[in-house]
Amino acid sequence: MYNNLIKRRIKLGIKRKDIAEILGYSLSHYSNIENGIKALHIRELYILSYILNVDNMYIIGLIDKPIPLNKYKRECIKKYYNLDDIAIKKLYGKDVYDITK
Repeated sequence: MYNNLIKRRIKLGIKRKDIAEILGYSLSHYSNIENGIKALHIRELYILSYILNVDNMYIIGLIDKPIPLNKYKRECIKKYYNLDDIAIKKLYGKDVYDITK
């Protein structure tokens, strides 16, 4: 169901298990989200948007091109959901603000 989410995750070389860990879910629970079996809640949508550095409208399929989040949106999501850049940095092996594609 969330083809753009899957495409973006694969393009960035991130494994399902790593995203599941950040979200605090089991691999099967997160896989069910990607496959549309479980609903994608707003909290998950914004955290995925932050992790994948892409507008949430792309994740849910309302726009076709991945638009990177601007610095303001990234900071708002980070603060609101109390996200840890160190954990996310491990996904990429680089600073999260270097993710531009």
